[in-house]
Amino acid sequence: MELEDQQQICDWRIKYNTYSRQGFINDKQQWLDKQYEWYHSYDRDRNHFFAIAQNTDEKNNNLLGITGLKDIDYVDYKAEIHHFIGENYIDENISKASIDLICDYAFKDLSLNCVYVETFEHDHKKFNFFKNYGFKHLCLWPQKTATKQKDNNEVNFINVNIQILLKNGESTDD
Repeated sequence: MELEDQQQICDWRIKYNTYSRQGFINDKQQWLDKQYEWYHSYDRDRNHFFAIAQNTDEKNNNLLGITGLKDIDYVDYKAEIHHFIGENYIDENISKASIDLICDYAFKDLSLNCVYVETFEHDHKKFNFFKNYGFKHLCLWPQKTATKQKDNNEVNFINVNIQILLKNGESTDD
């Protein structure tokens, strides 16, 4: 994932209205500023992000989305999967292939034992995708979302589902 990808990612997020429905920033320039700020500041040792792209020819790639591991914990051997597909490319085959690759990277290359995802409570399609992939539902968790929209510093909460996948498909049930 490169700096020039950030504009496209920001446009997708705004067009999808993914976060603004939940009380997040809904001003395009604020989003873009946050996206660039994030890109320049994220810890590349603990966060590994990759572009999901389609080769259109030898020199050009068509950005389809992003995927990666966030908050990699090398002590407890776990990480959060971040996965976002752009609007014109929503396709279970693309999502499955990218999750296959990121899980393989997490379990084999980084020797992690667990990956997890957070999905918004209302995002049934994404929740079911990860459930069908083999992730187990762990809990529904209220997550704090600080909004700083112009003169507004209110704090909101949104419910997120936490779903977990253990190395080798081991069950979380005892």
